[in-house]
Amino acid sequence: KHTTIINAVLFHEVTGQMLEVVRTFEAVRKRWLHAELELKKYKELLVKSDVAKAALEVKLKHARNQLDVEMKKRYKVEADYQYLQRQMQLMCDILVHDSKSSACLNEEQKSLLATFEHRGGGNVTVQRSNKRKVGFRKTTQKFNGIRIKRHLVIRPEMCQSCGKRIRFGKMAVKCRNCRTVAHPECKLKFTSGCSVATPTGSTAQDQVPQVLTHPRVPRLIADCVAEIERRGLDERGLYRVPGGERPVKELRERFLQGKTPLVLSKVSDIHVVCGLLKDFLRKLREPLITFRLHRTFMEASELPDEDNSSAVMFQAIAELPKANRDTLAFLMLHLHKVIRSPRCQMDQNNLARVFGPTIIGHGMSEPSPNTIMRDTNTQPKVSFKNNGLLLSNMVHGLK
Repeated sequence: KHTTIINAVLFHEVTGQMLEVVRTFEAVRKRWLHAELELKKYKELLVKSDVAKAALEVKLKHARNQLDVEMKKRYKVEADYQYLQRQMQLMCDILVHDSKSSACLNEEQKSLLATFEHRGGGNVTVQRSNKRKVGFRKTTQKFNGIRIKRHLVIRPEMCQSCGKRIRFGKMAVKCRNCRTVAHPECKLKFTSGCSVATPTGSTAQDQVPQVLTHPRVPRLIADCVAEIERRGLDERGLYRVPGGERPVKELRERFLQGKTPLVLSKVSDIHVVCGLLKDFLRKLREPLITFRLHRTFMEASELPDEDNSSAVMFQAIAELPKANRDTLAFLMLHLHKVIRSPRCQMDQNNLARVFGPTIIGHGMSEPSPNTIMRDTNTQPKVSFKNNGLLLSNMVHGLK
């Protein structure tokens, strides 16, 4: 009987302890469940924050790019302003201090010059430079199909033909293509070997010599393409591998100066030549498809019907300026060769991503960040729509 009572007491105590353990486990399980739910919620918040962060980083990048563009423009405007101010001060000094010039001025003109001299803060020291300085009474004319500019010299220049100096106040001629300066009577000696070189910021139409009839392709593009096809079609990652900003910039400066023709065969790295070609297209004042037809090309690439899309494309290509059309066809034929080269490993999609922003560009000179993001997805479609359909249309439609 006592044993039964003891067993009952022990069973009651053990049962109570077991119930307590079960309650503890249940409480812990609920806390674990709550922690898992909290963890899931915070993971979702983390994903959303990562997406928002990525979007903000893209906006920040475009904002920085826009800021860099605006700063460069500001520096350029300030430099131009200072340059023009120095030139005006120089002309003022010449007119005021030169006895022959001042004798031709009346009192009102002398008063205006004195006022300008006082505003300018005195004399301006002009540093010697290799840049050519030109003055007033500029006229442009054509000679043997080459555009020649006549101007008065305000600083001594060297005639590139006879080697003699062109004195102050004398007339001189300058080729608008190769920038060669000469006496008017010496212009016959340098027009035959003129090499076309025009400043960056022009259009494809401006980059073509007026004497050419067909095809109208800028000389730099033709030279770069010829050199790339000569020794670059076996190069892996052609146009995708960067050529280096510094050597490309040096080549561009030499081309713009136009003193000597570019010898691209001496450039050891073919990727630098590719970079020069892309840089030339990127720095045109407007893309090859022009601002006027940009929207037409972009909308045509989004049409669901292929026949309608091709018809709109053909019509838009026909409306391009002749130089743009010839240059576009020339580039498309060249890119066909790059695609067909197995060693380049550059298919249509890769070239579309590379040349889409360069050839297609945007519909305005200063696109907003939203426009840049929107156009980035459509530019490759315009370049090589439906695995080369547009490429073939351009080539066959322009022949």
